[in-house]
Amino acid sequence: MNAERDLTYRLLLIADVITLTAAFILNYWGAPMVARNFFGIAPFQLGPLGTYMWLLVVIVPAWVVVLNLNAGNSSLLEASPFGVAWQVLKTGVVSTALVAFYLYATKNPLSRIFILSEGLFSTAALVVEKTTIVELMRIRRGMGLTRRSVLIVGGGAAAARAIRAIRDDPQQRMEVWGCLADPPAAAEIEGVTVAGGLADYRQLIWKSPIEEVLLSPEVANGTHGAGLMRYCDLVGLTVRILPDYAVSDPQLLSRMRLDSFLDRPAITIPAVTPMPWQRAVKRAIDLIVSTILLLLLSPLLLLLAVAVKLSSPGPIFYRWRVMGKGIRPFTGYKFRTMVADADARKAELAARNEMSGPVFKITDDPRITPLGRFLRKYSLDELPQLWSVFKGEMSLVGPRPPAPHEFERFELWHRRKLSIKPGITCLWQVGGRNRVSHFDDWVTLDLEYIDNWSLWLDFKILARTALTVVRGTGV
Repeated sequence: MNAERDLTYRLLLIADVITLTAAFILNYWGAPMVARNFFGIAPFQLGPLGTYMWLLVVIVPAWVVVLNLNAGNSSLLEASPFGVAWQVLKTGVVSTALVAFYLYATKNPLSRIFILSEGLFSTAALVVEKTTIVELMRIRRGMGLTRRSVLIVGGGAAAARAIRAIRDDPQQRMEVWGCLADPPAAAEIEGVTVAGGLADYRQLIWKSPIEEVLLSPEVANGTHGAGLMRYCDLVGLTVRILPDYAVSDPQLLSRMRLDSFLDRPAITIPAVTPMPWQRAVKRAIDLIVSTILLLLLSPLLLLLAVAVKLSSPGPIFYRWRVMGKGIRPFTGYKFRTMVADADARKAELAARNEMSGPVFKITDDPRITPLGRFLRKYSLDELPQLWSVFKGEMSLVGPRPPAPHEFERFELWHRRKLSIKPGITCLWQVGGRNRVSHFDDWVTLDLEYIDNWSLWLDFKILARTALTVVRGTGV
């Protein structure tokens, strides 16, 4: 079982434990009603909930073991909704029988109706959990959200085998963006376009939404191998190489690991990003927090939308096209804080730009409306970005996403800030927003966040952001 599959199994196991625990608690309240309505038995009295919690030590392992022996979480992910329900139903019958037999063997006086009812609640809850997870994963796969874009460098049989392996992957974890081959003898390899020769890798990677680069042994050992790997490291791309290649760069050696790529051995030099389980936790926090905030703040959002509309001519939201992780573009949203023709007037204010590099920033910008100045002071204009966090295009914490015209002026090492999801707030917003005047210093703070990322760091940045908002020190 490779690392990604192992992570999926652990997350599904956690989901099962939570679901079974929730079903048990619901059954504590629902068992008397089940006894009366389904079996015609007078409702029985139960003691405090805490006196029954020990049963989870028996129930949860029984269900988890039988579920995995019967079908397995991984196979359920590929099943139809009817197949999921059938497998869970069979698991429920066997698991409930095992728990009842245990209580009988230990002469426990607990009502068997309680255990039967618990089996019904757990079966129903697991069916809902499994079908929901399966459908969500199918939707994500259909949208391409779970696939990583791969560039294959190297031609011939090795490239063809890699393309077939990626296409045959039942979990559809990757998609082949294109190939580089030297010499590019054919226009396509297994239907994938050969985008150029090996010498073209800088220009191609710079402009393309690529997240991983897969090297053949010949390329890794060839003229362009070391430079290509170093280039990928600078821009934040993961490189995968077959294990017969010897890397001499000490910095790359420190991160090299023997890994599994589509069930085949490979040497991986990962981009400096969170581990899969850490990304899963970070995404869960983003989803939960953004959902709660969008619901709780909906009256405020509506009030601000009306205020923006009435305060000055123009749209409520400022829609800005920005570059996300892997330079994938998306549309971000903020409450409009400037006059409607602000973008057209930027050229006449260019001489007043206080930020070196591709970013435009001036103090007392005359294009900002009176309401917009208030919104910026308390960072209220940023609230619509919670929708981008909810959709998965952004995170609560991460580097600010650049606009396409800003990205065009990036230096090579700047691109690595796009190796993770952009965020609403980061070290720049809470540490140097009013002091940093050079774009390089800004990017340095973003890379410091990437290289030192942890959940604890995210929590500290969010806490400092909340303090900044309360103090009204935003600009």
